[in-house]
Amino acid sequence: MNYRKPSHPIIEKLDLKIPLFIAPMLGVTSEALIISASQEKTFSFLPTGASEKLSKDIIQEIYENIVSKGNSDYIGIAIDMNRLKVDDSFFDFVLSLKPKAIWFSFGEVSSYIKKCKQNNVLAFTQLNTFKEMQDAIDADVDVIVAQGLEAGGHTGNKNSIVSLLPNIKDYLGKIKKTNQIAVLAAGGIVDSRTFKAARVLGADGVVMGTRFALSYESDYPERYKNNILNVKNNFDATLLSYEADLIMGRKKHSHQGRALINNMINNTVTQNLTENNLSETQKKYQQAIKNHNVAYEIIWCSQNVGLIKKLLSVRDIIKQIKDQLE
Repeated sequence: MNYRKPSHPIIEKLDLKIPLFIAPMLGVTSEALIISASQEKTFSFLPTGASEKLSKDIIQEIYENIVSKGNSDYIGIAIDMNRLKVDDSFFDFVLSLKPKAIWFSFGEVSSYIKKCKQNNVLAFTQLNTFKEMQDAIDADVDVIVAQGLEAGGHTGNKNSIVSLLPNIKDYLGKIKKTNQIAVLAAGGIVDSRTFKAARVLGADGVVMGTRFALSYESDYPERYKNNILNVKNNFDATLLSYEADLIMGRKKHSHQGRALINNMINNTVTQNLTENNLSETQKKYQQAIKNHNVAYEIIWCSQNVGLIKKLLSVRDIIKQIKDQLE
């Protein structure tokens, strides 16, 4: 198997250096990261968030700057469906920016995918369950992002990549849509070994997030990067929960989030966070942010953080993976 070459016509048309995509990560994916990736013929997405905190004007300014400095053929925009529950017009705004692709996550996407088709925009949808897969297929999605529970940040908690990939590929084969819909693997993929494993399981391409969070170009605070690099192994290093968002002062997200286990997680999430102690916990979190106390901050990351050994540039990460895909 040639791991460097795409095995699907949709992915092949994108003319990627290798079939690699970078996940949208709010607060992590910087302009420099997206620009660098695009210059290496690697597709990435500008995250826009679940709330209206990041305004349309700011998003447009950022996107136009990225496109002017990078290669727009490798730049898309990500939409958290929770945002559309607040402002449905946000989708039309994103379409007006004319991105190459839109990545949807955390919600019903069928009507939006149809509009993408009408505007010649590739539609990616992130999913973790059979029902989500059926809905995406019925809507004629272009690319399924099969995100396993191994993923960092917000993800489904039902299935792993090992369960998702072969079942999705077999189902597409059964309904004779293998060539119409590409399938990407996401979650816990941080190096060439996990890249190869995903391809063997049937992935037409691979999505990485945390590996690029630990790049020089990412917006992740240096203290977060250093804290992650100090993880000695993956066993009991991270935890999925709804509580992490609440601790950060956000509304409860539709999906659980995977974060690094530290004092904050140990003292609250694993010890049953309640309404009675939530306010005090949020104050402790804000104080930790102010004092840069990583032991009490929320650090989103993949289940496989222990496999990442050093910071690299975006270019060097892509080169290292490509060179090792023999």
